[in-house]
Amino acid sequence: HELVTLASEMRQRVHNQLAEMSPGEFKPRLIAPVGVSEHSARDLKVSSRGVIPQEDPLNREAVVGAVTGLGVLTRDGAVVGGDIILIQVSAFTGKYAQLNVTGLHGQVLKDSVQTAYNIVRSRFRDFGINEKLLRERVVAVHLTRIAEPKEGPSAGLAFVIGIVSALTGRAVKPACAATGEVSLFGEVTGVGGIPFKIKAAVKAGRKLVLIPAENAREVSHVPDEVLSQVELVPVRTIQEALLRVLESSMGQHS
Repeated sequence: HELVTLASEMRQRVHNQLAEMSPGEFKPRLIAPVGVSEHSARDLKVSSRGVIPQEDPLNREAVVGAVTGLGVLTRDGAVVGGDIILIQVSAFTGKYAQLNVTGLHGQVLKDSVQTAYNIVRSRFRDFGINEKLLRERVVAVHLTRIAEPKEGPSAGLAFVIGIVSALTGRAVKPACAATGEVSLFGEVTGVGGIPFKIKAAVKAGRKLVLIPAENAREVSHVPDEVLSQVELVPVRTIQEALLRVLESSMGQHS
């Protein structure tokens, strides 16, 4: 019996880590012998602990190229919750400018990153990016905690913020998150699941959340106890968003 219990607890720890790193593929569940409702080990009392907000460095530090996007969790085609998408962008010298994307689960996300990159390249002057630097830099985008493989377009604003941050050296302010689609004209357009996304941002300890201006009315569906913990900023353009979340001067690259 003790051997079975130990083996179950070890498998549970591995599964919890997989569910944390790739929630789109691994769902929280109990791995235990029949008749056991929970493990006795203290660290397994909660099946999915996640990152404690106070321990998340993005809630305390301004980091170049690191930005939090917001996505939705779906079941049978219906939105059942929200989650964060951690986006890490770096820019380094290469033979020619190109985009490298890692950590993806689907084509929709990849297309969204590519669209964001195209917007930055076409509007680089508006975003304060040096043209020579743009031509020489390889932009590498890495994504983690992608809860929904099909979630992508609504993370467009966050992708743009991360890419501009990496190419300008301007750090993203602490405890920020963003959601919104973006257009080649520099507009931020509406997305779905706003109440779920705001709750997910607050749960992760984010204090400032950018949302599309056309979604502002949906804030009324968020409980007051959640709204009291966050500042919501409706934006209509990418420029507005960048002014709000990027440090005014160059920071330290991560």
